[in-house]
Amino acid sequence: MLVRDLMEVDVIKVTPETPVQGVARIITQRGAACALVNSVDGHLLGIIAKSDILRLVSEVIDVSDITAQEIMTPYEELTCIRPDAKVLEASDVMSRYSLTQLPVTENGRLLGLITRDTTLTYYWKQELSCLEQEIWERRAGVILKSLHDGLIVVDQNLIIQEFNDAACALTGYTREERIGRKAEVVSREASPVFDVLASGKPRFNVETPLNNGSTWLCNFLPLIEEGQVTGVVQTFQDITNRKRLEAQLVAAKDELEKAFALTLPNSRVEYKLKSTPEYRDTYDPETGLIRIMEIIPDGNYLHVINALKVAADLNENGVMQLIGINKDDLVQAIIFHDLGKAQPELAVGSVVDPKEVFEDGRYHAARSADMAAQFYKKNSDVVNLIRYHHHSKEEIPDEFPRYLMPMLRLFKIVDGLSACLTRRDGRVEQDKRDSWIQVTERNNHPDFSRRWELNLLTGETRVLEHFPADIPPLLDVAN
Repeated sequence: MLVRDLMEVDVIKVTPETPVQGVARIITQRGAACALVNSVDGHLLGIIAKSDILRLVSEVIDVSDITAQEIMTPYEELTCIRPDAKVLEASDVMSRYSLTQLPVTENGRLLGLITRDTTLTYYWKQELSCLEQEIWERRAGVILKSLHDGLIVVDQNLIIQEFNDAACALTGYTREERIGRKAEVVSREASPVFDVLASGKPRFNVETPLNNGSTWLCNFLPLIEEGQVTGVVQTFQDITNRKRLEAQLVAAKDELEKAFALTLPNSRVEYKLKSTPEYRDTYDPETGLIRIMEIIPDGNYLHVINALKVAADLNENGVMQLIGINKDDLVQAIIFHDLGKAQPELAVGSVVDPKEVFEDGRYHAARSADMAAQFYKKNSDVVNLIRYHHHSKEEIPDEFPRYLMPMLRLFKIVDGLSACLTRRDGRVEQDKRDSWIQVTERNNHPDFSRRWELNLLTGETRVLEHFPADIPPLLDVAN
């Protein structure tokens, strides 16, 4: 039997630019253990395991600006296998490197994935000659001992036939205590093993709460001989700590949302922000057109949150300590600055001219300023910052208070960096030196993928370095 005969071809494929949040969503929906990062022409670039995402979110609360390319294990570090290799060779490779899956490639192109569970099922189903049986048992024994997951094999009467070392460690029983005895149900709910025995259909990634408060992640694979189900292979791992971590992360995100909501003046502001979409897009410098890559239904709300996070980072760098910078006024300007924004209705894949479909920012800035002044009684400094944050230096009227210029420049930086994070799925860094702020942006827009600095007091601006922007072709998607 060759790898091509057992490999899974319906695997999760993502691009290097796919946000980590999107990868996590797909992996969760499919109940998969990993996602494969592919190039446009089908070449394998890397792999992202579910554990990679969990490790990332345990270290970083906000992962919205991180892409698949940044956390994947690159192709050069992967162990892959040819489609014409024997299944035994795949088993040896997985055993040697303690792997749970192997990408199947040919000339660098991804063809599929072969997993440890698939090979185990294959071994248990084979009717081998005495010599082959001896080889199989030797190899299977090596595999069973190398497994980090627990493995239990029961027959149709639930009598345990195999109980590996990891199962001993996870359950506290020895092989001698369990092999030859009837399996016990230790889960709080009915075990899927009965359904698998009856239907002959496997069950994967079943989260199973136990009576002792632990949680296992289990797979159940039927053993079928001559068309009859003769037993079940169950693999499992303890994910109690992972579930606890996930709960803590969800709670942390909820707390962040609640903390932000407390800064809002009332529910109408929150509703307006959450009901105004934003669009992620890619830009073609030759035509000036953009392609809509994703619709963010609550994008305006996300834009404000990202702006507040940028402002918080600037505050940590001491920017708010500069003369002429009022942190409270800046926060109020951030919250209200897009309240009057109106967006067009666009679809994913649409290729449009942004100058034609999007309203001039000066118009919604004026409406937002009027709302802040008339309905929420914000002071004149906040209103002026909102009204002119989309004006160029030459367009700012003479009556604009000169003392607000450092604040206005800072507000423009915050708004621009938040746009990079929200709409262009970019990455930003910033630093301060006296009254100079240095900013690094990396995204798919060539005009904004750069390192530059600005003096808040004088307005002097210097572009220090341009970075290449990864711009996919626009016109291969129909309008």
